[in-house]
Amino acid sequence: MRGAGAYRCKGEGESMTMFSEERLEEILDALIALKAETEVVEFKSNHLSPDDLGEYISALANAAALQEKPHAFLVFGIRDGDHEVVGTTFDIDIKGKGSEDLLPWLNRQVHPRVYFDFNEMVFRDKRVVVLTIQAANSTPVAFAGKRLIRVGSHRKRLSEHPELERRLWLSFQALPFELRPASDVLSDEAALRLLSWETYFELTDIAVPTTIDERLDYLLSAGFVTPADVTGWHITNMGALLLAKDLDDFPSVERKAPRVIQYDGKSRADDATEQKGVRGYAAAFPGLLNYTVRRMPEVEEFPDGIRRSVPALPQKVLRELIANALIHQDLTVTGSGPMVELFSNRIEVTNPGESLVDAIHLIDGQPRSRNEKLAKQMSAMGICDERGSGWDQIANFIEESGLPAPEIENADGYMRVIVHWDKPLSSLSKDEQLNMIFFHSLVMKSRRDRVTNASLRKRFGIPEKDNAKVSRLIRMGINEGVIKIYDTSVGAKARSYVPDSAPKR
Repeated sequence: MRGAGAYRCKGEGESMTMFSEERLEEILDALIALKAETEVVEFKSNHLSPDDLGEYISALANAAALQEKPHAFLVFGIRDGDHEVVGTTFDIDIKGKGSEDLLPWLNRQVHPRVYFDFNEMVFRDKRVVVLTIQAANSTPVAFAGKRLIRVGSHRKRLSEHPELERRLWLSFQALPFELRPASDVLSDEAALRLLSWETYFELTDIAVPTTIDERLDYLLSAGFVTPADVTGWHITNMGALLLAKDLDDFPSVERKAPRVIQYDGKSRADDATEQKGVRGYAAAFPGLLNYTVRRMPEVEEFPDGIRRSVPALPQKVLRELIANALIHQDLTVTGSGPMVELFSNRIEVTNPGESLVDAIHLIDGQPRSRNEKLAKQMSAMGICDERGSGWDQIANFIEESGLPAPEIENADGYMRVIVHWDKPLSSLSKDEQLNMIFFHSLVMKSRRDRVTNASLRKRFGIPEKDNAKVSRLIRMGINEGVIKIYDTSVGAKARSYVPDSAPKR
């Protein structure tokens, strides 16, 4: 029997597990050989209360981060002191408080969610249960609001040990999420077997090295693998994210697989088809992009008077929308990843984590990424560029195609970009009109130009005879703090306008 905490089952009746049973036997041999319990190893004979289990998860996850270890272990069935294998009656099917199943109860009480894994096995002819806990990622792990730490082999409140707390926070800053281990210790062959390493050499135009050592040297330089303590390798989170043959092999990033959901209509209540990514981003990006393009609704165009059906958004725009979501997501947010939703009238692209760049600077501002190493490698492999030109391409297409301005939602722990292709400009609400005026002003600014009566008339598709409508839009934009007059000393007919602040909602 195996139970998994904080991550999804692979298939019917089969749960994800961090280690194979063979590897767990090796780990148990090593743990038993220790002279005593450590900050990241705890031995128990039998039952622990649900509260005690939760506190151990918090204390051990934080201790593992502080000790720069990828995992900590709580083992039932080994006696503390002499480390004799005595067996255990501990049952992971016990209930949490309020008769709730243990695993979902623990998941709700542990924050931020951390991956943990119960494994029941027979070891030296005795039943043991191994609780494996991954190290805290970006912030100390708390149980029921309490942050704990291991001091020697004892659980203590983190707040009672300010020096340990300071060191713990520094450890999060020292090693970015991309370079933290995503795997157990692997042999040379096993590390390469789990990665589509050929993709890296193909996309970077590097001649494929002939030896395993040379291949691993390249992957090490790129940050895809890191040496283990004594021998072997860890695949890093970045290595798994970009090159994994199967993201489900890596619990720390498996929920970062992109999803594409196609709805039959305009609502999430409509029937839908969902496709989840399996491979790492670099290996899967062409397929992800082509899959999305094939499922885009088509619109009619009439170049040279000939009717043609084309995807509602061109591939280059979809490429930038999806690549931005992959690169700029907050990788430390557990339980969610990038998502592309296709409706009959729009596309919504969502990533966990709010944008580090305010909407007013998305087009013309200096690009910033919370995942600099990931962005660098994705740029090296041609998936994106580091110049920040993606939003320029998106904005130019939307302007030239006469589509409504994109909606940008950047709050509550996520960023979502919504692009409509089936919405007449004449049907826009006041808020949507303000958003379009604001977006137009940003595009003009990025071109070292300014909004004018003529540019706004063209953007809204307003005939010249209806100039009063344009004047109304300009007054509304100024009154709502969206645009402002560039030079108040010139006459009304010669005036131009620049962005003021984000539209009021």
